[in-house]
Amino acid sequence: PGYLDLGVGFTWTPINNLVVVINPGNYNFVFSDGDTVFESSLGAKILADYTAKIGKVNLKSNLSLFQSYKSSDFSNWTFTNAISYTLWNGIGVGAELGLRSNKQEALNAALADNPAETFDSVDNKLQSYYLIGLSYNF
Repeated sequence: PGYLDLGVGFTWTPINNLVVVINPGNYNFVFSDGDTVFESSLGAKILADYTAKIGKVNLKSNLSLFQSYKSSDFSNWTFTNAISYTLWNGIGVGAELGLRSNKQEALNAALADNPAETFDSVDNKLQSYYLIGLSYNF
């Protein structure tokens, strides 16, 4: 699915490297092809982004939360953390870890195996990914 968030709220910068965006009035549009379980809803969105550079080491952490006012089944969150080390002229090595929870995505995947699945019966396993590789700093 594709997601588009439109919201009204405010931005808070408690420290130099941290930006927090809070949208108590946010609409989470979900786009998907075919007959799927995805549903758009109104809710609250919080985004926190921390970026720091310590010598040749770059750190980035991002947390995105959407809490649906309609049902917690339509809520989701994503948390990513990245670190990179600059070796030479902006070229470096890096690693990233991402964690995600989205019950709508879990139900959609479960329906492929068992058409009788519901939000109450689906196992919302934590999704994760990692990346390791070369990076370039513009």
